[in-house]
Amino acid sequence: TRMTLAEIEDALIELVNANLPYLHTCETGSSQTIDEQGNVLARTPAVLFVLGESEITPRSVRALANSYHPRWALLAGASNLRGVAEEKKGDPATSEPGVYQILDGLRALAGTILTFDSGGKGMIVIRSERLAALTREGTWYEVVLEVQTDFQNEAAAWPR
Repeated sequence: TRMTLAEIEDALIELVNANLPYLHTCETGSSQTIDEQGNVLARTPAVLFVLGESEITPRSVRALANSYHPRWALLAGASNLRGVAEEKKGDPATSEPGVYQILDGLRALAGTILTFDSGGKGMIVIRSERLAALTREGTWYEVVLEVQTDFQNEAAAWPR
């Protein structure tokens, strides 16, 4: 199976949008959403996707079959002018979710099997959560999400 990183990321964004419908922003992180100082510029509540790294392990002598584990850093954030508790735990007065609710929603996706347009599949694993930013603009956590899948390259002339 030859899936692309774009289709894996699109499947992740679609899944998060479907399961966390209260998000105002759920998209690929870019220079328009993260500035040069690392500040997140997105309407909260939000989740931004940034590909961080991939682990690739050959499963055949010629390295044509590979275990493939791309990892995304998801920046999950909330902001609430009513107070710290509302920003973290949610605001009962407005039903605005707090950052903890977003983190709970992302963790609930662990174990989900994604099906890609190319026909491949992958399982979601949550690797870590950590504080990314605590500013006047909101509280942001980085959630490292891994998709465990594999790919098969076409047979190539060997040795080259």
